[in-house]
Amino acid sequence: MSKTMAWAALRRAGFFAALWWLLAESDLQAAWMGGFAVLAATATSLALIPPSHYLRAWPALAFLGFFLRNSIVSGLQVARLALNPRRGPTPRCVSVELTVPAGAPRLIVAGALGLMPGTLSVALDGARLKIHALDSRIPVAAEVAALESHVARMIGGQA
Repeated sequence: MSKTMAWAALRRAGFFAALWWLLAESDLQAAWMGGFAVLAATATSLALIPPSHYLRAWPALAFLGFFLRNSIVSGLQVARLALNPRRGPTPRCVSVELTVPAGAPRLIVAGALGLMPGTLSVALDGARLKIHALDSRIPVAAEVAALESHVARMIGGQA
């Protein structure tokens, strides 16, 4: 087992143990079951999401702030569009080339776009992401570039 894999396993096991402790309300009666659940969850997470990238704490908090701010602003824009009787939405599909590494970083970008109002990831084919935008005035390419920059910093890549 590599050093990266060992540290990832230790961090994930710690997270799952803390989660179990909270869910079990600090009850030690079922600690053996908790230990089994922690081992199973850790092994499953390592198999499904190998530790090819590491998460940096401060950039992750900055990403969370960026995501929440954009979600609120986008939500208000969608509400204004929906409530404006004279101007309806003009949907369009846009394809952009992602610059973040393959794997988890691209999935984070695609997933985050789908959670922000007004945009939805439709297909991810290699580095090409197809996005449905609710309105043609949404600057999709600029939003993707800003999102990729935050994701790259968060996972320890270049900004």
